[in-house]
Amino acid sequence: MATPAQPSPICMPSDSGPVVPTTPLVTFLERLQETALDTFGGKNFDPKLYVDLSLKSNLSTTQDAFDDLPRTPNGSVSASDLNGFIHRYLNGAEMDLVYAEPTDFVPEPEGFLPKVKNPEVRAWALEVHSLWKNLSRRVADGVLERPEFHTLLPLAKPVVVPGSRQPPLLSAMVYDIYNRIGDMEFARNSLPALVKEHKFWSSGVESFVSLAQSDQETASKLLSASEKHHLYRELASAAETGWDFSTRWMR
Repeated sequence: MATPAQPSPICMPSDSGPVVPTTPLVTFLERLQETALDTFGGKNFDPKLYVDLSLKSNLSTTQDAFDDLPRTPNGSVSASDLNGFIHRYLNGAEMDLVYAEPTDFVPEPEGFLPKVKNPEVRAWALEVHSLWKNLSRRVADGVLERPEFHTLLPLAKPVVVPGSRQPPLLSAMVYDIYNRIGDMEFARNSLPALVKEHKFWSSGVESFVSLAQSDQETASKLLSASEKHHLYRELASAAETGWDFSTRWMR
């Protein structure tokens, strides 16, 4: 009697599609990230920091300087040498975005909350509204002049920081509202938008920009390429949700 064939690992439908190649700059910053993990260890290593750094000079000069750093017999770089290299050749990610005065901001918009009469509540609401002005940013001139030095896209127009990504919280918000008001018609009317959002997050549109060495070590424990590919897609989805692993938004 023939031995039944073992089932192959199942790939999710959303796992289809090519992995988008990274740029030479991102490839180099991944090397820097891996070196930093080896130098500082897991407890003192911040994976969010390195892949958003920008260059002070051209990439080939930076790579040559990095390759010339003194290394121990096992290939490690000392913390002082690595920190010195970063300070000399790289800019912080926070320098890629600068404050931009929003030209259309109005401290008290016409018709703002007409049904709210309580002065304390109106004052609080206007205070919350004023936060939009503080969250406005534009891409720094250096990014527009030398985009190959940066991982941030050279956006031509200003942005509001919270609006730059869309966390997948719509279903949770609809659920909370329904539990509060019990409006089934509201829930039915929300369904098309919920389905659309779910299709997006299940479509596999995420591109893999970078993976920390710790993520690669996690993937190395998986047996099949399909399982690793699925893990990488989940990691990319986490970064794309808006709660991404970047120091660019930290002030």
